[in-house]
Amino acid sequence: MNLKWVWFDLGYTLVYLKRESHFQNAIKALGIYREHKDIHYGFHLTDKLFMRDYKGYLAKERDEFMPLYMKKLFEFLHIKDDECNINEVLMGYYYFQEGQEKEERRKWHAYKDSKNVLAMLKNDSKKVGLISNWDMTARNVLKVNELYDFFDEIVISSEVNIEKPRKEIFDIAMKRTNAIPKECLYVGDNYYDDAVGSSRIGMNSVIINSYELAGIEEVKNVDIIPNIRYLPEYIKRIENGSCEKLNN
Repeated sequence: MNLKWVWFDLGYTLVYLKRESHFQNAIKALGIYREHKDIHYGFHLTDKLFMRDYKGYLAKERDEFMPLYMKKLFEFLHIKDDECNINEVLMGYYYFQEGQEKEERRKWHAYKDSKNVLAMLKNDSKKVGLISNWDMTARNVLKVNELYDFFDEIVISSEVNIEKPRKEIFDIAMKRTNAIPKECLYVGDNYYDDAVGSSRIGMNSVIINSYELAGIEEVKNVDIIPNIRYLPEYIKRIENGSCEKLNN
């Protein structure tokens, strides 16, 4: 495979929120305790559920999607309705935080390997692009996390008024760069937006899923890596004609 371009999703591919600790504190204040690792897994399963069964729902305003999202998260964490009220958790978790604390809860952080992987790709003469469903804060998120300068092209849904998985947003990226889809790899965490969307123009893809097939058991015929750290090794394998899955 002659791979010239590597395109990325943004959220939970390159950057993440420290939501588990905030949620843990919110339920703890109401007398409920869950281990951080269990909360992390609960968020993972909730994310995947919404990607599969509630497509586009997470793109709505936070006030619209968060109550249902929290309800499903409660179910995965085995928190019963009579233990605490979802609205009480929401008040502690997000809605009524002010000032620096509120800003911290909205702050996106780069994964520890994101910058190194992007640098490795550039050093290997790969072109690097971003195709993301995001609001107008996307470029600032990249700049704050010192990722912006690695990208040769950036396509943001809010800037072009088209969202993944529509073929047109990938078409825009190809037209801007004269890239050839079969010489591209798309890296994301959402099978339905990322793998399905990129396949519509003939682009290859790999999905990041921290827990092997957990939450995406129905997904077939797509390669999976545990996190971005494994991407350089995965690329070497596909360029050598091998697509074996990588393990933790």
